[in-house]
Amino acid sequence: MGCYPALQGNLYCRILSIPYSLSEIEMMLAFEMFIVSNAGNIQNPSPFNQALQIVLKRKEEDDVCLSDNDYHAAMSRLMLAAQNTNPKLGIKYATVNVCKEQVFTLDHLSALKWLNKNMKWAGKVWLFS
Repeated sequence: MGCYPALQGNLYCRILSIPYSLSEIEMMLAFEMFIVSNAGNIQNPSPFNQALQIVLKRKEEDDVCLSDNDYHAAMSRLMLAAQNTNPKLGIKYATVNVCKEQVFTLDHLSALKWLNKNMKWAGKVWLFS
């Protein structure tokens, strides 16, 4: 917390939009920022909270038509990015939105595990150095 630049827009946004053009590493960093920005909701869930969602964007500004192969490759990178975090993040396919973009949900328990482990790590590195 405080290691990333301020997020624009709603700080407690429950939806992470990931452009298809991001690399696996960039997707992992986006996951980290998203989890940290929603840390309060992850650590203290309420029955009224909606699930954290990840939307794999099909288009970016000024983009030409994206091929299905490129989009499927981006889906593979997204799944690998979730598996390569430490600890692994669980993301599950949820639906397709009206823009024909894939929507996933972030597993709450895996996000909580990730947050707890990385907060302990950050405490050791930043507070005890």
